[in-house]
Formats: sequence, C-alpha cells, structure tokens
Amino acid sequence: MTPLIPPESDEDDGRRPVEEWMIVVAGGLVLACGAVYAMVLRVVPTFVELFAGFGGELPWLTQFVLTYHKYQLVLLVPVSVPFLVLVRNPIDYEANNRRRFRYVLVGFATTLMLYSLNLVAIYLPVFRLGTVI
Repeated sequence: MTPLIPPESDEDDGRRPVEEWMIVVAGGLVLACGAVYAMVLRVVPTFVELFAGFGGELPWLTQFVLTYHKYQLVLLVPVSVPFLVLVRNPIDYEANNRRRFRYVLVGFATTLMLYSLNLVAIYLPVFRLGTVI
C-alpha cells in the first residue's frame, strides 16, 4: 500500500467521491442483513413452540438464542455503522473511502457469521434428536 502523497496544487487535493458501486453494494449488504433479521424474528418463535414439546434439556447456545432472539437487532450494528459513515461523508481521500468500504465488508462478514451461529444453535436439538433415534 502506497502512502498518501499530499497534492502539490490547490486544484487537486486528492479527494474523491465514494464510488457508486461501493454505496450500492454496501446498501445491499445492509438490506440483506435486515431481511435475515426479519426472518429470525418470524422463525425463532416457531422453534420455541417446537422445542417446548421436546421436554428435554436444550443446549446452552440454543437456550441463549431462544431467550434473546428479539435483541438480535444489535447484530446489524457491525454492518450498518460503517455503511452510514461511508454515505455520510461521501467525499474524502480515496484511501479512506476504500478503508471504510472494507469496514462494511468486515461488518457484513461478522453479521453473517453470527447469524450462521444462530442457525446452528437452532438446529442443535434437532441434530441431537436424530442421534437418539
């Protein structure tokens, strides 16, 4: 990575607008995470009813997800905050724009990983039941 060299003239100070594709991709990632959150809000309560019929001990991870599923809106923070920073200050040094876009991608990966962990937590009792039968 090359260091940012200060401009020699006043006309070009090195500032560039955020590229449109960055905003479109970042916005799409935020919407995708929001859609997954909406599905979690609708699907997890059905699992609560299903697991109540099992009558057995649930794994601690499943208990945690079932108890706190309504508060998973917090999982949107790692992807939403960098997106808002990217959109709020659209003209900055090109290196800063790319860095902020990388933050959006890292936030999306983190959110996706946490939602995947939720999926595993929900299916742990089902897998355990399959080994018993």
